[in-house]
Amino acid sequence: MKIRISSFLGCLLILFAAGCVLPHFGPATQPPPATPLPRLTPTFLLSPTETPIVLNVIPHLASGAPLALGNIHMTSLYNGWSIGTTDTEKNSHILHTTDGGFTWKDVTPPELLDANGSKQAIAYFADDNNLWVSYAIVQSTLVNNPNLTATVWASHDGGKTWTASAPLETVTGPEFFTPGNLVFADRQHGWLLVHVGVGMSHDYSFLYSTADGGNTWTRIADPTVASSFPQVCCKKDLAFNGPFELWLTGNTNGVVPGIFFYHSTDGGQSWALVDLPAPSAYPNMYATQDFVCGTYGIQFVNSTRGFVGVECFSQVNSENLGWLFATQDGGKTWVPENVPQPQGLFQFITPSQGWYVADKVYQTTDSGLHWTPGASVSWTGEPDFVDAKTGWLVASKEGAFALVHSTNAGASWSIITPVVAP
Repeated sequence: MKIRISSFLGCLLILFAAGCVLPHFGPATQPPPATPLPRLTPTFLLSPTETPIVLNVIPHLASGAPLALGNIHMTSLYNGWSIGTTDTEKNSHILHTTDGGFTWKDVTPPELLDANGSKQAIAYFADDNNLWVSYAIVQSTLVNNPNLTATVWASHDGGKTWTASAPLETVTGPEFFTPGNLVFADRQHGWLLVHVGVGMSHDYSFLYSTADGGNTWTRIADPTVASSFPQVCCKKDLAFNGPFELWLTGNTNGVVPGIFFYHSTDGGQSWALVDLPAPSAYPNMYATQDFVCGTYGIQFVNSTRGFVGVECFSQVNSENLGWLFATQDGGKTWVPENVPQPQGLFQFITPSQGWYVADKVYQTTDSGLHWTPGASVSWTGEPDFVDAKTGWLVASKEGAFALVHSTNAGASWSIITPVVAP
């Protein structure tokens, strides 16, 4: 499964023994040691014709340093990716594990440092070798450093070497430049959503696309040009189920009634609002501002089978409501299915088998029609299973975070203390 990972470093804290205690954890079992990756020396490539030069870039983390990880994406029982940092480091680091999450090699691209000393990244990890990364740049940094431009880094050898894209074209006046979503449908076709301003219930954004593997990017939507790309409301997730089929989720925040859920069939050039059916118990839910609704956690398992989470809050009786909408025809129709708890995070590894994390870790084997409860938990997190038994997630509770691991389909979990690899 391919996945997009984003990192907001201000929220990442290491879970110390004196901090939040997460229940139902046992000792983790160290897998057989993996062959360590070679020490990497980053090279900053300006273009295929220019000579590499040494610049003041994000330094790699010291061996043995404890890590705080964002969402994790494992590609096998031992190999995987994450974005993380340490308790003293503010920059996003691209991390690769070959031993199931115990140690992580820092393969961060040679991104330029800025005056704030905190560069936040998003990444798309297609597999063990192919990945793309983009860093946020505050507007004041761009103004004071005109030679510092936004780019997208690409690696096709697991982070050993990196190539920077051509500079991303911007327009005058963005308040900030914060990439929010980066996805690739294949090795050539990708999209980058960048938040550039807020105001009057708007989330002003740029949308870029690439058709050459990320070497060059074309801005196909921005707030200065009239288009069907929505500039209103808070945009959350960008997903795909083909080289031209895109889906955008978000939250109305109660400003307008209904659901924020958009679809594009032409690679992001034009967009249409998706008409999700209202759950039978609340037939008027989308027609009134008594309900504040948002769409979250969209995932397509293949080109036809997909899921999207919907959460609503009733302002009349202060009730949280939630559904998992499923499609079997590539998004032409969506059917609401109740979930065990109204607010949670989910993952499917096949069209039928998935997990949902709320007050318990639930498992389904019939596409969400029925859910079997597993371990009772007091934390939340996005599950990342690689097979029917083995999964990880970054558990969070009250500002504390921990990497946890299950080998029995989520029935129990053990803590892993991740550190930087030698």
